Amino acid sequence: DRVGYFMELRKNDGSLQWTWAAMDAFTDDLSKLGVPTLESGAQFQKPVGNLTVLSNVESLAAGEGLSGNLEFWSMNYGPANSGRVAGASPGIWDIGDEPTGSGAGYGSMQIHHTAAKQTIFAVNNWRSGPNADLGIGNSSTDKRASDWTFSNNASQYEAGRLRILIRRGKP
Repeated sequence: DRVGYFMELRKNDGSLQWTWAAMDAFTDDLSKLGVPTLESGAQFQKPVGNLTVLSNVESLAAGEGLSGNLEFWSMNYGPANSGRVAGASPGIWDIGDEPTGSGAGYGSMQIHHTAAKQTIFAVNNWRSGPNADLGIGNSSTDKRASDWTFSNNASQYEAGRLRILIRRGKP
C-alpha cells in the first residue's frame, strides 16, 4: 500500500546528498517500481497521493501529505505538459513533460512535489553511464530543464544508490 524511494548521491568531493520520497502505491506490479526500462514495461505519468518528502538538501521542500507526480518511462520526452500537471511549463523540461515515441530512448525516472514545483529526484538517460542525468531537488545547471534533463552529470558523483522499499498492505 506504500512505496518509498531513498536516493543517496556522494559527490566527488565527498559531500553526501540524500532524499526520501514515500507515497501511496501507484502499482501492484513490483517489477514496475524500479528504473523504467523497456523490458520492465513501466510507464507512469500520474499523480501520487500522500507523499512524504525528507532530505538533507535545504532547497527541497519536506513534509507529509503532499501532492506529487511521477514521470517514469524508457522512451524520449519533450517539455510539453501533456499530463496537465498544475504549474508545469510547456516550454522547459520540468515537473510535467510529454513522453514521445516508443522503445528505448532517453528515459525518465522522476518524482516531483507538484505544489512546490520541485523535482524530488531524477535519474534520466541511464544508458549513458557517466553521462547520465542525476539529481536531487531542482537543477539550476541548464535553463532548459529544472528536472536534470541534459545535465550529463553522473561523473560528478563517486557513488550513488537508489533503494526502493515497499510496505505490504493488509490483505
